[in-house]
Amino acid sequence: FSLARVAVTMKHHPPFTLEKPLYDQSTMVGRAKQFYTITDPRSLFITSAQLQQAEALLTAYKERNIPEGVTDGDLWNARRIVESVLHPSTGQPITPFLRFSMYAPMNIFIVSAMVLPSTINSVPRTIAIHWYNQSYNAAVNYTNGSSATPVPTRRLAEGYIGAVGSSLAIALGATFITQKAANLGVTARTFIRATLPFSAVVAAGCVNVALIRRNELTDGVEVYDKDDNMRGLSVVAGKSGILQCCIARFVWNVPAMILPTIFMGYMSTKPWWMKFSPRVRTATEVTLISLALMFGVPPALGLFPQRASIAVDKLEEEFQGITDKNGQPI
Repeated sequence: FSLARVAVTMKHHPPFTLEKPLYDQSTMVGRAKQFYTITDPRSLFITSAQLQQAEALLTAYKERNIPEGVTDGDLWNARRIVESVLHPSTGQPITPFLRFSMYAPMNIFIVSAMVLPSTINSVPRTIAIHWYNQSYNAAVNYTNGSSATPVPTRRLAEGYIGAVGSSLAIALGATFITQKAANLGVTARTFIRATLPFSAVVAAGCVNVALIRRNELTDGVEVYDKDDNMRGLSVVAGKSGILQCCIARFVWNVPAMILPTIFMGYMSTKPWWMKFSPRVRTATEVTLISLALMFGVPPALGLFPQRASIAVDKLEEEFQGITDKNGQPI
């Protein structure tokens, strides 16, 4: 189990660098590959010895003293190991429970619990799982956040309370509707299971983003030209960024929360399928959710680039007519 084989095996690697990611972030495919790497659960099993070996290799690269026989693939893998385990600002190890590589294993439990009929029909279970989900999300975001530009504690608390409140409001609405509509057909029950827990999660994510980043809606975000020169603050760009975050939250929850539930609703109309025990049917749904989280979510995460662009003519008047360093209109 060597250092060079901890990551997914690749035949070719570009020249190693610490300045940019391994995959091209200007394409959705490249961003999806990057998220597959970031969320790879195998990173949870990286040992202290492998981490030390990876850090030593990167130190050797910085000192231009790379051992003989080390390839670009070895260096990229060493970087992946370090970035999977250590906080980017503090350089300290992140507890495995709160790493991004824990995303799929943790959400297999969370999503499965959310969409099961036994949860939707129960007020205590609904409150517990949605509170747990938002608490876990808050802990992950706080732990992995930048220590150079920390979000004020009060704003974090407001975002957390808003996310929990909106999530519970919609989720409990689903429970109420389900209890009042016990005699509805399969299609109606499937629709409730597929849409309302999903809506609760998406709404909570959007509320959380809007509250924590609300200064971008009032003061704007920094806007840069192609030469990386900051040209001012734009509220329009800030609104666009938050909207894209909300759309992304909608899209990346579809594979795990909508598709398996719809499929299982369809299967419940088949008499031969319903002859199987409830345990088999539940295990099948959990398996589908697991596959969706493993393979369907990373492409959705790569829908938008982390640093987006926007046409000048869509920005405020103060940005109209500006030119680049060569005097050409931007």
